[in-house]
Amino acid sequence: MKTFLALLLSLSFSYAHYIEQSIQAHKDKDHKRVNKIYQDACEEGKASACYNLGVFYQKTKNDTKKAMEFYEKACIMNFSSACYNLALLHHNKNAHKVKKLYKKACDDDHGAACNNLGRMHHKKKHFGKAHHLYKKSCDDFDLLGCVNLGYTYEKGLGCKQDHKKASVFYDKACSGGVSLGCENLAMLYEKGKGVKQDKLKAQKLYKKACDHNMAKSCNNLAIICADKEPKKAKVLFKKACELGFKASCENLKILGY
Repeated sequence: MKTFLALLLSLSFSYAHYIEQSIQAHKDKDHKRVNKIYQDACEEGKASACYNLGVFYQKTKNDTKKAMEFYEKACIMNFSSACYNLALLHHNKNAHKVKKLYKKACDDDHGAACNNLGRMHHKKKHFGKAHHLYKKSCDDFDLLGCVNLGYTYEKGLGCKQDHKKASVFYDKACSGGVSLGCENLAMLYEKGKGVKQDKLKAQKLYKKACDHNMAKSCNNLAIICADKEPKKAKVLFKKACELGFKASCENLKILGY
């Protein structure tokens, strides 16, 4: 027992030492030293070091092949973020492998992986599976998953249609800074679906999303402003048009611009 305890303490100290060294090397902007620290730790079987090596090669060296090699090592050691990053790098190459990697990361409570896996099922119209994965994603604090969960409730995809529940999840995402959540919530307030109709609240939400370059929100806000504030509407339609929202370009023409 004493030997086992001593070994545990030794491993904990070794892990802490590697973290301290890597933090200092990053502060010193000593990339060679950072690489060496991660390399040694990865060879010792530290999954986080292999993952960090993957990030290092992907972001600093722009070496995707090498990055994938280290993400693969870390993923085998059940480091979920490595499985997720590896899936992203495989995205347009091997759908079966991507799905498998997202599932492995999702099973380890990686919210973004659950969301992406949900989207894969959504595209294939496996709505029940998608809804389940979006819920898991949202429960694991991925706010895009909350938006998608809200959408399944709004449209009744893989679940009973429930606008009130949709508003709850859109609000959660919007409060966390996800503009699409604000946009979708604004539409519910504008139409009075699942919430008491409140056009002033809808305007505020559209503005919040438009300020973050959500073209549809800019367009919808412009429509609300068109009668009383035509100049403001023009600016908003122009912004939405420049962001690629074709309907806004047509709306500008209708206003004579």
